Amino acid sequence: AWSFSVGAAAGAIIVISGKAGVEVGTEKAWEICEKYKLPRIFFVTDMDVDNASYRKIVEDLEAMYGKKIAPFHLPIREAPRSGEMQSLSILRQGETSMIEFKHVDKVYPNGTKGLSDINLTIDQGEFVAIIGLSGAGKSTLIRTINRMIDITGGQLIVDGTDVMSLSGKAMRRYRRKIGMIFQSYNLVTRATAIKNVLTSMVPDMPFWRVLLGRFTKEQKIRALEALDKVGILDKAYSRCDQLSGGQQQRVSLARTLNQNPTIILADEPVAALDPVTAHQVMADFQRINREMNITVLINIHHVDLALQYCTRVIGIRSGIIVYDGPTTSVTQEILDQIYNGATVPTAGT
Repeated sequence: AWSFSVGAAAGAIIVISGKAGVEVGTEKAWEICEKYKLPRIFFVTDMDVDNASYRKIVEDLEAMYGKKIAPFHLPIREAPRSGEMQSLSILRQGETSMIEFKHVDKVYPNGTKGLSDINLTIDQGEFVAIIGLSGAGKSTLIRTINRMIDITGGQLIVDGTDVMSLSGKAMRRYRRKIGMIFQSYNLVTRATAIKNVLTSMVPDMPFWRVLLGRFTKEQKIRALEALDKVGILDKAYSRCDQLSGGQQQRVSLARTLNQNPTIILADEPVAALDPVTAHQVMADFQRINREMNITVLINIHHVDLALQYCTRVIGIRSGIIVYDGPTTSVTQEILDQIYNGATVPTAGT
């Protein structure tokens, strides 16, 4: 029996684990995941992946390490054959897609069509801006990803999971890996910045700790680190109602980072901010995307900010994608098509 870990690239660790027990390789894999901010552990095993015992092991590991476990079957021998290791390399190369929309539709009960035949593939680590007129379907698109809105047709795959198949505990675990940031911040304004960030840990805490508001030293350190990442560590013990709008939005971002998400969804996060502060917050998103390799999707009103900070633009008009490509390829003609000839909104307008 043997067990070892290989790989630390493209957002995953591959754990090969045999009859010596699944825990032999997972601790080291977890350490590397934490060090390089990798979102997934690939669990390669000799067990039948449809076996009930295996499924229970995977559920326990996901709960323990807070990482998505992607199964891959491999017979156990004294050493893997070179061909098998090559097949693992091919598997990794094909696992970069984080979000896939396949012919997705959304029709509201009153008959309004929110989305129509959406086909998209968004890879791990992309920074994507979604632009378009009010009512075009921008918010609908990003809110289907965490199932704040359910699709009515097609298929939505996130990190290998059919989102519409989830319910109960599986849905709660899934949503823990997706951070959501709103225009309105959604903070407890009478609480301090650090207490707001600490609330992201509540779902994983024992009930008595939640009831008493008892957080561990390690949890507090993590919360402070999250605040430091967005540049407001000095405001950790300030009440949120004493902070500016930009600072409150950064607290919201720090709270999301504290979840250790693989995806961040932001719905008009800078719409209520002045132009200078909006640039600062967008720079925070850009830095987090680059340094932590987190997939970021922003529904944004200000096109100039989208073009300056994001790497990809998706333009929506009446629930239909009319442009999907790099920001460097966006022309005035394309913007006129997205906005139907209307004035293109920018920061300060």
